[in-house]
This record gives sequence, C-alpha cells and structure tokens, in this order.
Amino acid sequence: MKRFTSPFRKDWTLGPILTAWLDRLEGVFQTRSPESISSTIAAIEPGQVVMLAPDTWEVGAPIPIKRSCTIIGSGLGTKIKAGASFTGAALFDVDAENVVIKDVSFDGNGASAAAVKSTWNGLSVVGCKIEGLGSGVNVNGGNGTLVSNCYISCTTAGVSISGTSSSNRINGNNIQVSGASGQGIVLGSSVSYTSVVGNVSNKEIEFHNTGGAQSFAAPGNLGNHVAGNAAVLDEKT
Repeated sequence: MKRFTSPFRKDWTLGPILTAWLDRLEGVFQTRSPESISSTIAAIEPGQVVMLAPDTWEVGAPIPIKRSCTIIGSGLGTKIKAGASFTGAALFDVDAENVVIKDVSFDGNGASAAAVKSTWNGLSVVGCKIEGLGSGVNVNGGNGTLVSNCYISCTTAGVSISGTSSSNRINGNNIQVSGASGQGIVLGSSVSYTSVVGNVSNKEIEFHNTGGAQSFAAPGNLGNHVAGNAAVLDEKT
C-alpha cells in the first residue's frame, strides 16, 4: 500500500503544529533525539513508522521500544552510539511484537552489549551497520525473526537465537567477530525451522538438527536449513 502524502508538504511552508498533524495523518513520525524515540513510539498507533533524523546520537542507557512499529534511519547517517558510561544489555531493547528496524547504524564504542535484543515475535533488522559491540542481534524465544543484509562487527556473536524459537531467517549478512571464542551465528538447541542462507562470516555458524544433518524427515529433526554460507559450519546433532 502506498503511503498517503499530503500535497501541503510541497505547496506550503509548514509550522511545527501542522507538520506534526500531517505526520499523524500520514502515519509517519520523525524524531531528532534519542530521548524522544521511546516517547514518540508510545504516542503512535501500532504499526506506524518512526523516521530517525540523520545524526549521531549518544546514549547512556538502552532505548526501549514498547510498541509495534517500523523504525527507519538514513543508513550511515543515522548512528546510535553508546556513551562512555553506557550500561545495559542492548542499545535497542525491543519489548513488543512486529518491530522493524531498518537502515540504522549502531556504534557500541567498546560496550559489551548487543545492538538489538528481543524476546518477542516478528523482529526484523534489515540493512543495519553494527560495530564496536559485544554482539549484534540477540533474540530469546521470539519467533519469525528476520536479520538481513546487515554488516556486523562484534566480539562474541553476530546473531544469536535462543529459546524455543522458530521460523526465523538470517540471510545475506556480513559478520566479522574478533573474539577468539566468538561465533558468527548461533542457533540454540531448541531453535527450529530457521533458515540461515547466504551469509559471510569469519567465525563458525552453530546450529542443531537432532534428527541428523539436513535429514528433515528424520524423527525429532529441528528442520533448520543452513546453506550457501561462506563460513565454517558447526552442526550439533
């Protein structure tokens, strides 16, 4: 569906009140500071879009995302950076279903946290650059996660899916892990029916198929599909 855009945007010089009203009418909201991201999300209807202005935003604590929405940055121009005193598990702490994060850069500044963490269904992280963090995307228990076309440079694990998670897709990412015991992609022992395809990683991809390697018909098989990756595979059976 094509998003409605009011002709007033190009024909009129708009003040802040009318601009905010048109944002709500069109279902697109803009925010220009990290402190306003969570409050902007709290004010929108589920499923609407939040545009992040191109800037480097330094944060000292996780930014909570507590409503279904799509968050869109401007690629390298929109950077969420951990401050020197950052404390917390992730820069974006997703606490809602069906959250999409697209074209946002994350700079951990050496923090041991993740860029994005979630326990909810339907998380999508697409076209993001993640660097200087302990890990990239961590999902525990949520189903239907998509991590696609991201560049991830971290110390422990690029993408980690754990818990009884299913129906995920981890496709087309470039993952570089610096830690000696780090891993590129990790699927926990109860993760099932997950596709890991077309990724490049300097560290191993760990996954489980309890019924045997790619023998999907075998009893108890978890049905994970791992193929076409430029990485060492570590399959647990």
